[in-house]
Amino acid sequence: MATISTLRYVQNDYTSAPWNFNDATPGKDYLSNRFAKTITGPYKQDIAMLLQGQKGSGKSYASLRIAYNTARRIAEIRDGDWRDWPEYFNMEENVAIIDPVRASEMIGNAKLYNIYIFDDIGVGWNARAFASRENRAKNDIFQINRVSQTFQILSMPNQFLLDKVPRMLCNYVAEMDGSNFRYGLSTMKIFKAKTIFRLNNLRVTPHLVASSGEKIVKHVISAPPKFLSEEYDRIRKETTERIIAARSGEEEEGGSSSGRRTGPAPSVISDAMIIRCIEGVEARLVKGMTEKEAILDYASSPEGRADGFTYNRFYHLKKVGRLADLGYHRTGPQ
Repeated sequence: MATISTLRYVQNDYTSAPWNFNDATPGKDYLSNRFAKTITGPYKQDIAMLLQGQKGSGKSYASLRIAYNTARRIAEIRDGDWRDWPEYFNMEENVAIIDPVRASEMIGNAKLYNIYIFDDIGVGWNARAFASRENRAKNDIFQINRVSQTFQILSMPNQFLLDKVPRMLCNYVAEMDGSNFRYGLSTMKIFKAKTIFRLNNLRVTPHLVASSGEKIVKHVISAPPKFLSEEYDRIRKETTERIIAARSGEEEEGGSSSGRRTGPAPSVISDAMIIRCIEGVEARLVKGMTEKEAILDYASSPEGRADGFTYNRFYHLKKVGRLADLGYHRTGPQ
């Protein structure tokens, strides 16, 4: 026998429910109940779910719905009141959209029973950058942070965009199956990932099974509350524009395909990015570094890499006067 589960609209969603859910399914909110009971249980378990699907398939909104409903259930279990859900999931502290720096901060400061979304994390935890210092640091923490008993959702278009370490440690694998955006619904398949170590780390992914013994072949996910989706869209737009600007600056600084080196374009660097750089460099100067050492150290940091700063870019911005305009006046020896 096979069945489907639903992750539905809930009280105070601030949105109407256009879907008539079938009461014969294995319990409404099967997923949020399963995930919440796992991480709040006595056995110090955490959950890492890898969610993949084509761009525009509804991964991000589905992640928000899963996180929101699960946070409400955790609040009921831990505090007796679902209204305490922001203690376990909120957009300010628990969501990293593309941003590698934000992802590192979240991994390093995980709170007990919290839910974290790493959206399009293939950009910030890229498999092709497996040897980078930032990837190694995230991998190390990801392997040992089970004590926080968190639920982490990592989404990307294809799982092979993600570094191998978190990919192999995810204990759930999900894929988008379909969507009906008109009615605010998407469907996904979710599997419990298992590694068979005696067979050269073979990974198998059986379907989840309901308490009735039925195989759950599909999960219907409602759209997230409007207040969450609107905040997500705002953050995503700002982050995307910032990272595209930084990456475009790196391309221009690196030179054209003909090999002719072009100078960095200061117009793609915002004042806020320059101020962050100045503060980072000055903090290192106070510690006794030379200017060159401070710039190189900042450029290799997660913040510097996210904003696209390099040694040459710093001195170009200094030369054209943008650093001085924002308060950096060091003129002594490097």
